[in-house]
Amino acid sequence: MNNWIELEEKHGTGVYGNWPVALDKGKGSFVWDTNGKKYLDFGSGLGVVGIGHANDTIANAISNQSLKLTHAVNGYYASPVRANFLSKLSTITPNDLDKIFLTNSGTEAVEAALKIARSHTGKSKIIGMIRGYHGRSMGSLSVSWKKENKRMYEPLVPEIIHVPYGKIDKLSEIISDDFAAVILEPIQGEGGVIVPPDGYLKTVREVCNKNGVLMIMDEIQTGIGRTGYWFGCEHEDVIPDIICSSKMLGGGIPIGAMIASNKISFQRGKHGSTFGGNLIGCEAASAVIDFMLNHNTLEHVKNVGEKAINYLKTQTTNITKVKEVRGRGFMIGIELFEPAVPYLRAIFNEKILALSAGKKIIRLLPPLVTSEDDLMDGLNKIIKVLK
Repeated sequence: MNNWIELEEKHGTGVYGNWPVALDKGKGSFVWDTNGKKYLDFGSGLGVVGIGHANDTIANAISNQSLKLTHAVNGYYASPVRANFLSKLSTITPNDLDKIFLTNSGTEAVEAALKIARSHTGKSKIIGMIRGYHGRSMGSLSVSWKKENKRMYEPLVPEIIHVPYGKIDKLSEIISDDFAAVILEPIQGEGGVIVPPDGYLKTVREVCNKNGVLMIMDEIQTGIGRTGYWFGCEHEDVIPDIICSSKMLGGGIPIGAMIASNKISFQRGKHGSTFGGNLIGCEAASAVIDFMLNHNTLEHVKNVGEKAINYLKTQTTNITKVKEVRGRGFMIGIELFEPAVPYLRAIFNEKILALSAGKKIIRLLPPLVTSEDDLMDGLNKIIKVLK
C-alpha cells in the first residue's frame, strides 16, 4: 500500500495532504484499502457518492453509454442523452428553475452563476457570506470567505462584500439595487455545518426581491438529497433565482449544473464548456435521480437523519469536549471545544472515514443509502472516541 501513497506523493504537487491509506474498492457505504481493510465511509468522498460506492444503477448506465457514444460537444450537436437528463433535472428543481447550464464541477457552476448574474443585471457588486465556501477558482474564491486561501492569489475579483451568515441586519443595511446578486448556502458546509435560524433564507429572499437583486443558492454540498430534500432551500420553501449543483449530482462522476429561473436572460456564445454536458456525466446523473426516486431516498434521509442527530445530541450532552451537535438529514456537524484532528485520527483508527469543517468541527456526510443500523453503529464508535 505504501508504494501507491509514495507514487502519488512523488508525482503529485503536494497540494493535498492525504491520510495514510490507499483505497482500492467500495460498495454502498463501505470502502476497502489495498490491504483489504474495510472502512465505513462517513465522508462520501467529500460529499460526492450520495447513492453509494460502485452503485449498480450508475455503473450500468455509464458502461452502456461508454460503448455507444462518450461525447457530443455542446454548441455543435444535440444529444438524446443530454436532452433527457436536462428534462429530468428540471422536474426536481423548484418552480420555474429550468434553464440549465451544465459544467464539470461545482466551482464551474458558481463561476457561471456569477457571470450570468452580472451580465443579466448589468451590475457588478456581489454579496457573499462570512464563512461561506464556493470553490477555488478566481471568481468562486472571491465570494468565499476563508482569507488564508485567498491571500497568495490577490488581487481577486473586485466589488465583493461579505456579511454575517444567519443574521439579516447587516445584509439589509448593505444591500441596494446597486448589487447584482447575493450568494449563500442553505447550510454552510466547509464553514462548519452552520444551520441558519428558521426563516433566515426566506427573509434573504424577501430582501433580494425588495432590492431587485438575484439570489444565488450554492447547493453543491446540500443538494440532491443531502438534507432530506432535493435542494436544501426547499426546507423553507424558498425559490432562488439560480441554484448551483454538483457533488452528489453525478454520484462520483464529474458533473455540475447552474440552474436558473426562466426569467434570467442568456446571450448565445457568451459562456461555454467543452466537456460540460458530456454524455457519461449526463447518464450518471440521470441514474442518480432515477435511483433516488425508485428507492424513496429522500424519506430515508429525513427520517434516519433526524433520529441520528437527536441521538448524537442526547449521547453527547455530558461529554465536556463537545460544544454542539447540529445538522439536517445526512449532513452532521460535531463542534468541539478543542482541535478536531486528534479525534478524526482516532475515528480513522476505528475504521471510519470522517471529515473536518474548520479546526474544531467533525463533519459527517454519509452516503444517503447508509442503513440506520450502519449509521448508528458508526455514531456509537464516534461517541466512544469522544468520551
